[in-house]
Amino acid sequence: MADLEPLLPYDSSALRTLSSDLQQDAQALGNAASAVGAAWSSMVFEGPAGSNVQGELTATGKGITSAAQQLQSAAAALQSAASWVDDENARIERHNQQVLAQMPAMERKLVLENS
Repeated sequence: MADLEPLLPYDSSALRTLSSDLQQDAQALGNAASAVGAAWSSMVFEGPAGSNVQGELTATGKGITSAAQQLQSAAAALQSAASWVDDENARIERHNQQVLAQMPAMERKLVLENS
């Protein structure tokens, strides 16, 4: 006879909340990257100083965009993990219900009372 399996001890709701927070942070970073790009386009510089400012702002914008993309990837991974936890716990619950259904009534009662 198969044994009952414990549910996974992970909080899929907390994973989804963190994912949402990371998505919001990624959006904020995306907005910051756009603001950096807009700042450069509204400035008028000539010569080496202008090239230096443009280079710094371009590098900063790329760094911010990269960070936003990494946060989006992390958020997607957390969403996927939350779904996996829910799916796996549902599978465990179905398994446990099948095991309980196959037990004699008295044994099932004892198992349920002690769990």
